[in-house]
Amino acid sequence: MSFKYPPSAFSRLLEQFELDLNLSDEQAAFMEEGVEFSLSEDQMDDVVRQIASVIEPRVFLEEYAETVTPIRMSLYVLNDDLWAMMQRKPWEDDRGRMLAMTTIPLCTWEHSEERVSNPKGAKRWEVKPNKMRVSWKRGRTLSITGEGGDFAGFIERSHRTARKWSMPESRQLIPNYEFVTIFLQLTLDGARVTTRPLPRDELDYDFSESGKFFYDHGVMLEMPGENVLLKSGKRRPYRMKGNAVILLGLHDPEDAYRDLLASLWFRILAREVGGV
Repeated sequence: MSFKYPPSAFSRLLEQFELDLNLSDEQAAFMEEGVEFSLSEDQMDDVVRQIASVIEPRVFLEEYAETVTPIRMSLYVLNDDLWAMMQRKPWEDDRGRMLAMTTIPLCTWEHSEERVSNPKGAKRWEVKPNKMRVSWKRGRTLSITGEGGDFAGFIERSHRTARKWSMPESRQLIPNYEFVTIFLQLTLDGARVTTRPLPRDELDYDFSESGKFFYDHGVMLEMPGENVLLKSGKRRPYRMKGNAVILLGLHDPEDAYRDLLASLWFRILAREVGGV
């Protein structure tokens, strides 16, 4: 089942696209009583088909891309060099999981955030306004421009705290994410798109939005690294090596309709590009 939405979100969807949700008796009762409910996967797929009959999928993706912002994004790059770098992680049992290369929003280590429930001291900052665009003019591309974090290797904790160098814990390494302006362009030809992606064991979500967040509110794109162009801060644009996994998501607790429309946008993207 998909994420639960209030009846008001479904009502706005019906008004905008003149759809038939084909509700069950129980769902119809929830709709009448104002109780949140979810559509089945088959029902969501049927809604996507109905929208595609009203507006061409490519046009929908272009015109409604702004609805899916501010987007939350995590880019993972899997190659031998980065796996070797992961062996520098201070958490030995975590070295088989890849840290995100780039994230929106910024995620950092903060000493004040360390606690039993968050032993790595990871802090997710607020997402800032950003832009997303899809284009079919020169190949199929999706681009994102916004502010976030760029992985810059590991540094000692002492660089981020006032503790003395002589303190043993001050020498422990932590992931270093720099706050930068990010431009990410994905070439979608040959990409594999998965809606409601399950968390993957080889990915480290601690300095990223959580795997559960992307499962509930997002989509996963997998592609060769050469199809990913990244410009972070003042660095020149460069293409990734190896394989790339890109997670996109949106959740607006104050606007359930935007959440619902974003979920449908991700499904239409998967339908148009080729996904599961």
